[in-house]
Amino acid sequence: MLIDEESKSNNTRTPELSTESPSSPTGEKSYLDANDDESKPKGKLRGRKRTLAGPPYLCQFPDCNKSFQRSEHLSRHKLNHNPKKIFSCSHIGCDKTFVRHDLLLRHLKRHENKIQKQKLTTKPINNSTAPNLFNWLFPETSLISGTDPPTHHNAESYMGHSTENNPLPTVNFLSRTNVNSNHNLMSSYTNTNTNTNPSNNIKFEILIPTLKGHVDFTKLKFEKALKTYWNFFHPRFPMLHRPTFNSTDAPLLLLLSMIILGSKLFMCVDNITCPDDKKLVQPKSLADTISEPLRWLLFASPFFQPPAEVWIIQSLLMLEFYEKHCSSRKLHERSHLHHGTTIQLLRRSPTLGGAPTKINTDTANEETENWCKWIEIESMKRATFMCFYMDAIDAICMGHQMFICSHQIQMTMPVADSVWESNFTQFIRNFKKEERPRQFLIVLRDIMNGKPTKTNSFGKKILLAGLSAILFQIQQRDLQLFFGLDKFTNTISKNWRDLLTAAFAIWRNDVGSSCCSSRTAIDNLNSLGNSSQFSTSDTRCKCIAYHLAHIYMSISHYDIFIVCGAPWRMNVKPSSIHERNAIKRRVMEWSKTRHCEVSVVQCYLSLFEMFLSPQDSTYEYQYDYLPDADLFFRSYMIGYILLVIWGYLYSSDKLKNIDINHEDNNSGYLYLKKMRTQFTLKSEGILLHTWFANPSGAEFYGDLMRWVNVLNDIEGLENIVGLLDMIGKKLASADYTVVREVGKLLLFCKDRTIGCTDKEILEDMYHPD
Repeated sequence: MLIDEESKSNNTRTPELSTESPSSPTGEKSYLDANDDESKPKGKLRGRKRTLAGPPYLCQFPDCNKSFQRSEHLSRHKLNHNPKKIFSCSHIGCDKTFVRHDLLLRHLKRHENKIQKQKLTTKPINNSTAPNLFNWLFPETSLISGTDPPTHHNAESYMGHSTENNPLPTVNFLSRTNVNSNHNLMSSYTNTNTNTNPSNNIKFEILIPTLKGHVDFTKLKFEKALKTYWNFFHPRFPMLHRPTFNSTDAPLLLLLSMIILGSKLFMCVDNITCPDDKKLVQPKSLADTISEPLRWLLFASPFFQPPAEVWIIQSLLMLEFYEKHCSSRKLHERSHLHHGTTIQLLRRSPTLGGAPTKINTDTANEETENWCKWIEIESMKRATFMCFYMDAIDAICMGHQMFICSHQIQMTMPVADSVWESNFTQFIRNFKKEERPRQFLIVLRDIMNGKPTKTNSFGKKILLAGLSAILFQIQQRDLQLFFGLDKFTNTISKNWRDLLTAAFAIWRNDVGSSCCSSRTAIDNLNSLGNSSQFSTSDTRCKCIAYHLAHIYMSISHYDIFIVCGAPWRMNVKPSSIHERNAIKRRVMEWSKTRHCEVSVVQCYLSLFEMFLSPQDSTYEYQYDYLPDADLFFRSYMIGYILLVIWGYLYSSDKLKNIDINHEDNNSGYLYLKKMRTQFTLKSEGILLHTWFANPSGAEFYGDLMRWVNVLNDIEGLENIVGLLDMIGKKLASADYTVVREVGKLLLFCKDRTIGCTDKEILEDMYHPD
């Protein structure tokens, strides 16, 4: 049996003598005794005790006869006699002192737990079965009265310190009389979500001195950024509990994370009617100014330690989202470097590292049957799901390494949006109307076995992440058995791509709405009118990662970028011309495979969805694309999809037949229309890009395979110059550095196609403009 170091020291420590003076009139202890109290082990040690071999280390201090089996334990003990620094308790009426900071923090938590217990007026519910967080929704009788306002953290310090141990104080929500008079629970939450404390700007300036003098550093503009966050980011990724969120006392670092995303999204929407005193003049500059130091401020927070506060996780995820999808290459790379840090914090929390329904609050109180405790647990669960989604989708879309496996998500699906967005009076009614969430792995297994399920938009994103994660795990024997694939054991190495393609088709058409529906992006009907991009009449793909998943199961990002002319990819450069040629041969072999044809058809389908009206629409139209105004951050993925098409055409020698003067080379839209028409004609009338048709996932999979079967019969695929020019120029002028690099590479591919250059490597691809 393995015994950790702390257990070892506890097993061999000589009992310490109390130094409390019997004659002391106050009964107070010195900092020596206080330190000993705080360092005593809690609970019972499991396993057999064993004594370490070796001579004991004796304390040489006069009249101290203590001995230790490890030298570091003796060194720690010596601090009691000769402390380097004395830490004092800041609570009124408590004058205890300590020689180590961690002991002070442990002591302060005891004060907090004591206060927390005093707030609890509800008696523990006697339940002999395993705790069920939803039992309290169906009480046999109405019990108890009295409540406390469910406010978020008090921003008592600049780093977002809170005097409470939990993000939301525990309240007795079952009371009907007092709850109805509570404004925060009952009223509209628009103002409480965006109004900031007048003193916050002073604190922001202390945290980030470079904000001083920025043209957008005003209270009204920060509030506008927060409103933009709620209108455009929250509907897609509802991590925060909006009904109880109060921006006046929320942690400052969380507010800054929200302001970063709000500033970026401000660039994506029409703000003609916005008053001048609220209109952000330099939103990109504001977001970059905050994001640069924000990560270090979060790392320096005392709450940045396991188990981390939920707002720390939320802040890190928001910051990472901005760094990866909206910023500079420097911040993009920084986000991936520290992505694992966020995951490690979650692994040391109950949601990803233990029982997801058991949140450790250090209170020894099991009263989780209340609304605010449920909010806290659901918030952490949603933050964990958000991290899982970002981990999987970024791996699919950008080729990053995945850290979280599907089988590690031992949680139920998120509750319905109508429940999550409810205030107290609506909550129980809405919860009873909705089905109870099922286990994530059970739902994922059903999809893998062709059983459709219904979920909300956030749940559908999570399931896509789950399917994507299986790409990295499917060949493991134990996972095959779990997902019901054991019947294909003999041929699993050849068929797993077909099985996953079918599963993705089930996800696309049978789990909620299709990937082009706005309902895939957001479920809240009130948010559909926030932007034309959220409108139900917008037919463009809202989840382009679905198409990219087929590419990722077929070929690596690295091979595609190198063949298209990138000098390196993620700082990995081919060591020689021989290695570069080996990559070309690998892509050439890939271009002859069936799974290559599937991925190429998915590439074309995604471009049809992004730029053309559906084939069954009442009238024909086409979409323009502005990378900096895309609420769904699809620009990098669109560029990569076009690189895959060019890599396929180049490796299969189809570009040798190009007619430079062909009319398709003059217009990207005309090229896409002709290719789509040919796919339909060659497949005997199959319409794959539709809006009103609602085929099942199995039917869609069959139609997709019929398009794949005719890929080699399509004429004029090589006349792609106009499409490369159209998309390449749009991306090359984007604000986001990584997108600009892809745009430059697309234009380089265009030049190679028409013979304007004989170079095969774009040496200045990563050079700043």
